Amino acid sequence: MHIIFYTNYSNFELTKDIPSTHMKNNITTLLQVDDMGVAKEIQALLEESGIYCLLISDNPASSIINVYGGFNPAENVTIQINESDFQAAAEIITNSLYKDLLTSD
Repeated sequence: MHIIFYTNYSNFELTKDIPSTHMKNNITTLLQVDDMGVAKEIQALLEESGIYCLLISDNPASSIINVYGGFNPAENVTIQINESDFQAAAEIITNSLYKDLLTSD
């Protein structure tokens, strides 16, 4: 799989020998929050235990709008993790200040 990052300055290319279908099947949503600050705090909490996650915003320009516009637009942030880390991550969240964010199925 090739990952190419485009910036204003140059292009970066990373090559991994991981099939993209394998990665897609192993990523699942842990929870969704409406505040990037809270999402980053949860990310740091999980990383302390070696669980890494993706933060996916439905409004990626909101942080720039906040800096330059002076107001915080609506934003939903999805926290995604590897399926194999789901149970451990749910336990960490359950034992934290963020336990109310987990929904019971």
